[in-house]
Amino acid sequence: MVHAPRQPNYGILPIPFAIARPHLPAQKDEQLTKTERPDWLKKEYPDWKEAMHDFLDNRIRREQRAFYDSLNLVERMKVITSLNPTLKSLELDAVIFARTGQTEKLAECLTNGVSPNLQGLMKLAVTGGQLGAVELLLARGANPNKPVDGVGHTYLHEAALQNHTAIVELLLAKGADPNKKTKTGRKPLDFALERKHERAAVVQLLQPVTPGPKRRITYRVDDFLAMEEPEKAYYALCAAMKGPASPAELRVLSLSSFIGFCWPNGFDDMFWRATWAVVPCAELMEAIDEPGFAAMLRQCIAIVTEYGQKIGRDPFDNDDGSLELDEEAQNKLYSPDLVFHKHDYDSEALYRKTMDYVRKNRELFISSSD
Repeated sequence: MVHAPRQPNYGILPIPFAIARPHLPAQKDEQLTKTERPDWLKKEYPDWKEAMHDFLDNRIRREQRAFYDSLNLVERMKVITSLNPTLKSLELDAVIFARTGQTEKLAECLTNGVSPNLQGLMKLAVTGGQLGAVELLLARGANPNKPVDGVGHTYLHEAALQNHTAIVELLLAKGADPNKKTKTGRKPLDFALERKHERAAVVQLLQPVTPGPKRRITYRVDDFLAMEEPEKAYYALCAAMKGPASPAELRVLSLSSFIGFCWPNGFDDMFWRATWAVVPCAELMEAIDEPGFAAMLRQCIAIVTEYGQKIGRDPFDNDDGSLELDEEAQNKLYSPDLVFHKHDYDSEALYRKTMDYVRKNRELFISSSD
């Protein structure tokens, strides 16, 4: 059974679009020209703004099928909801060249009149991790501080969310303001800190240029070892780990991802949502004498690594974007031997064993203590 990759939890729900709703009447849609179709949508379709996204989805599928098929559901949703549905054909070409990193063709579009500040153009280059396209757009006059949506996200917010370290560094060098806030008062650094252990390099770039209250980055490990309830002690310790984590801290932190993602939903959920936690979690399971889970995790890691070698990518390189597995690899991950939730586990015992690991290896944590 093949499972579609799950969307990373960035705390932002995407706007529903065509895939979640019935498509427009196909016969009438084909009879309309590109310029007539948006007006008809606004007049005839009650929820016309969502229908415009439906129209754009159909248009990209029809005009740019290879690009359309190269995107998974989440990526397609991001593209559709980032663009003006009535953009011109040359502008749509530019968006695709930016998203796929075809800088020479993108340069031709800009020379032929496409604005570097076209809605969605820079955003999709940033979220796609296309450093060359971002550099070109900035050189051609793109505003590094332009809001990309109604919430107030900037390109720097987007780059921090996607953990694109090189793009964050470039945007800062070109004048992006790290203190721009969304309507909810959040700066790019706040997004980076949401997954601070995976985005440590981005945090290190943004923290020195983001003034604010000094964050507490030290803790006394003995305070947590003295707590009676292992679960409460575990989560209190995790909350205290504010800075970039050491290898031992990563092992401890990874347990929450195993319990929250891997055990109930499968390895691919943990791999998709918390790539940083996969290898440390296998190391933790070996250290706390959970050989069954350790062996399953190692087998899954081997499957993902084998696929990465086949396509020439490190599947655990967070700066290289999320890796979408092929059908063969996903089928291997969902073999009966690797269904984690079929194996009983005692969460209290896992918390207790993890805190015992901290106690036995106290010297690995004491360097962060007062």
